[in-house]
Amino acid sequence: MIKIHKKKLLKIVLLGCTAMQFMAPTVAAADDETTRYNIAPQTLETVLREFAVQSDTQLLFSTEIIKDMESGGLAGIYSREEALAALLQGRGLRYELTGDNLLTIRAKNRSGFQTISYNTTADYEESLGVYDEDESIDDVDGGGLELETIVVVGSSIGVNKSKIESQALPITFIGSEELALSGQSTAAGLLRNLPEFSGTPGESEGAGSTADLNLRGIGSVYTLSLVNGRRFSVNGPANIAMIPASAIEHVEILKAGASSIYGSDAVAGVVNFVLKDSADGFGANASYENGDGYEAQNYSFHFGNKGENSRFIFVADYYKNSPISGADRFDLISNDRRSLGGRDSRSSFQNPGRISFADGRPDQILDYNSFPNGTGSLDPNDYRDFDFDLDRHDRADPCRDGGEVCTGQAAYSPTDRYSFVFSGTHDFSADTTLHGDFMYNRTTSRQVGGVSTVRVTVPEDNFYNPFGEAVSVAYRPFPAPLNNIGGVNDEDVTSLRGSLQLDHQFSESLSLSASVNVFHQDFAQIRRNGFVRSGLEASIQSTGPDSINVFCNRCNTAEQFRGILTERRRDFGSTLVEGDIRLSGELLELDAGSVQFAAGVNYRQEEFSDVRDPLSAAGAIVDTSF
Repeated sequence: MIKIHKKKLLKIVLLGCTAMQFMAPTVAAADDETTRYNIAPQTLETVLREFAVQSDTQLLFSTEIIKDMESGGLAGIYSREEALAALLQGRGLRYELTGDNLLTIRAKNRSGFQTISYNTTADYEESLGVYDEDESIDDVDGGGLELETIVVVGSSIGVNKSKIESQALPITFIGSEELALSGQSTAAGLLRNLPEFSGTPGESEGAGSTADLNLRGIGSVYTLSLVNGRRFSVNGPANIAMIPASAIEHVEILKAGASSIYGSDAVAGVVNFVLKDSADGFGANASYENGDGYEAQNYSFHFGNKGENSRFIFVADYYKNSPISGADRFDLISNDRRSLGGRDSRSSFQNPGRISFADGRPDQILDYNSFPNGTGSLDPNDYRDFDFDLDRHDRADPCRDGGEVCTGQAAYSPTDRYSFVFSGTHDFSADTTLHGDFMYNRTTSRQVGGVSTVRVTVPEDNFYNPFGEAVSVAYRPFPAPLNNIGGVNDEDVTSLRGSLQLDHQFSESLSLSASVNVFHQDFAQIRRNGFVRSGLEASIQSTGPDSINVFCNRCNTAEQFRGILTERRRDFGSTLVEGDIRLSGELLELDAGSVQFAAGVNYRQEEFSDVRDPLSAAGAIVDTSF
């Protein structure tokens, strides 16, 4: 069966206008004015502070991006822009005019920031080095200044900091330094311990091939994940397992609903992964974890370059982990979680089967303490009443011969993951920039879970029916010929993503951005140890010894399973193609600040397919989980 869903969206909208307030100095420094500078060699932070004084300019920067940098100072006659360009040359820094007389210094490669969660103006100002031409170097503390900084979170219009605070938008910024110190090798691992996320993000029980995020416990389908501000999912939450941690420059987390901007998949909030776009030469990292039988290893290699006009990075990453059985986790070893404040979820579908009679007599079961694995009885006197507390099936039931666990879900699945990332930027001129990033990921994983359960009616003439009457049996088939394991899911996920963005600045008050983004994912799932309904019913109706035996204690042979056991395959495919063109800038200047606008065209096409094997599509397989 093939199900294909297509969705196309074309939007032509005026994205909005806003008035922005900022503090401007009394006299603005003209671009063509020159000043004689005399700044002695010292730390870059001190040099920039002296530059702000000598140029009569407000200067805004984070002290983290210039940490431990030294400067040779500056002497001579320069315009303001010439002087600042000389001071920043070769340091991976750039400046922007973000007000009439306010220059903001940023890192070209977007690195060097720490986690910042601004809830008050004081928190914000404390993290910045802000210097005004009217203040002396020694007296600067940043307090009480009304400042503007551009925060790009779901808007084509710059939003000033005071407006964000007045709307109480909770934005968390996790920088590259903190990411490196976390020691995590997966994107889900990077965010695991943040209070914004519910539980362990993207690591549901037994799931290893995919990972998603769940902000504030509202649900992963309501948390929008982006890469460099672009989508990479169709028909469900994004698979962040395709993003190697070594390729992430920083993470931006908007912990508030953004459905008005992005749609219903951003009700809980937005998480934006910003990729690195440059590196100096070669680098490699390796990590190994081992504990209580669990192993995980990660190897990462990168190569990059920072040129005058171009910069890029290529990252290759490999990750592998061994499984963790549910029997090795105290909170998963049993379906009876009453001791942990939960409920008793053990199942009455058992092996040997739970036998029910038409006349309402108490249910019965083979006395398995007298008949160990591989044995059974045709004598009804060897069966006893079913004890609901004693005989229900538990996920970590050991084989009754004292061997290893026969079945039970995996707490963590074995995973192999290969990832390749390329990201780069080229400056055609001071006004025109092209950025591109490309990602490839392939992940394979095996999930071991419980077997299918079935209720069958066994006729009175069935070879193994000891009661001489038709009975109903709640049965949990343990496929002993297949290593005593239950349902097995082999998953193979291949993801490919690419995007290009061209930015052009016509003037200080008008800019154009055009982008295209393409994403495709193939998800193949093969589930083994399923039961063909027609084969099972035919075997139950058999009067010979080749019939499957639902009364014995795990005694069925490979021959009895012939024609019953099968595997199923399901293939999911999803494709996203989107492009947009946006024009933004200033319309006019008012006393309260500038009135800005943004307008654009956005096109998005999504396709999703679901292909099942013929038996699954026809409902011919006994399996409620596939």
